[in-house]
Amino acid sequence: TPKPSSAASDVYKRQVIPMAHERFDTDSAYNTSTYKFTPQVAGTYMFGVGANMQMGDGKYFYVYVIKNSQVNAAASILRVTQTFGSQDYAGATATGPIVMNGSSDYVSPAVYHNHGSDRDMHNHYDAIYFWGFRLY
Repeated sequence: TPKPSSAASDVYKRQVIPMAHERFDTDSAYNTSTYKFTPQVAGTYMFGVGANMQMGDGKYFYVYVIKNSQVNAAASILRVTQTFGSQDYAGATATGPIVMNGSSDYVSPAVYHNHGSDRDMHNHYDAIYFWGFRLY
């Protein structure tokens, strides 16, 4: 169950989403301590990340797949509201192919928002996710 801490949603700062648990990793490529996926086979991989974050009117957040600390795939959302309990959450996803060298390249999920104060991320099983697989 991914359960990001509130530190993952500091204002005006792109931060890695701390995914400390995994469901399926046949090659042991994901490190649950560093939150990095480092495949040991070179190729083109498809990656995706999704998150739900508590937001306010007119505010936005981005989710990213970052490769070696650089943004590679991004998506943004502007106030699409889902209601979970008494809080309003917006959701965003990012997907895209990324070429990996099979040795030192790594990717991580990340988030950025402009709310003006720290925001909570909805930490339900399917509300925050990060995945990847080799295409060829």
